Amino acid sequence: MLKVMLVDDEPFIRQGIRIIIDWQEYGYEIVAEAENGFEALKILEKEKIDLVFADLKMPGMSGLELIESVRNLYGNRIQFIILTGYADFYYAKEAIRLSVRDYLLKPIQEQELIRVLGVFNKEYKQKETRGNEFVPYEKIREPGIRSEMDAREGGKILEQIEEYVQENYDKNLSLKSMGEIFYMNNVYLGQIFKKKYGVAFRDYLNSIRIEKATELLLNTDEKVYKIAKQVGFSSVDYFINRFIQEKGTTPRRYRMEQAKGQEK
Repeated sequence: MLKVMLVDDEPFIRQGIRIIIDWQEYGYEIVAEAENGFEALKILEKEKIDLVFADLKMPGMSGLELIESVRNLYGNRIQFIILTGYADFYYAKEAIRLSVRDYLLKPIQEQELIRVLGVFNKEYKQKETRGNEFVPYEKIREPGIRSEMDAREGGKILEQIEEYVQENYDKNLSLKSMGEIFYMNNVYLGQIFKKKYGVAFRDYLNSIRIEKATELLLNTDEKVYKIAKQVGFSSVDYFINRFIQEKGTTPRRYRMEQAKGQEK
């Protein structure tokens, strides 16, 4: 059994990680818990730990500071998986530098945790076969901030942003505000957003607004300028221009044509 320690200042997070899966089924045993980095270092002096799940943001000693201390004391013998609610690429870059094995966003998803444990178990067995330490993270994955780890976490953030936009399309949204909300560099966010959706964030947002406006045109008697405002357009002229680009006709004519179609 691989021995695991959980390090997080929130007891309910540690409890949740304990019960989310049957750890022994995957070849692991949670043998220790710590509330902060200092407590974790004391435990590591006495216990043989193979894998540590560590929160990034902890009082006293952060997760990154803990990892750096362990690297100085024990080299790469003890491996780390970061737990965080922050998709911040500064942390990702530092994690790569410190040879972290993986990076999980809170709330922890069962299948993602199982995936990470499976990968680590396989690498651990390969390490035993080779009879040496783990290969540093940056040598087994694409180096730099846009590594596989970043791409995976970026994908998760895009899903969260998509959900957020669907619920808040009528508000003043921009790449900058999305970056601030989701702790992500807005330039990089714009790049991965366009790569996934094939359009810029502003065009994506406007398309959603037009679809919402279409629903209102068909299901209410609201005037066009009021609908424009309800779905987030500050200028009715801009709304009409965008509507024509998306639907090939004006909002008023679209409503009339759809109404005639229903009468037939």
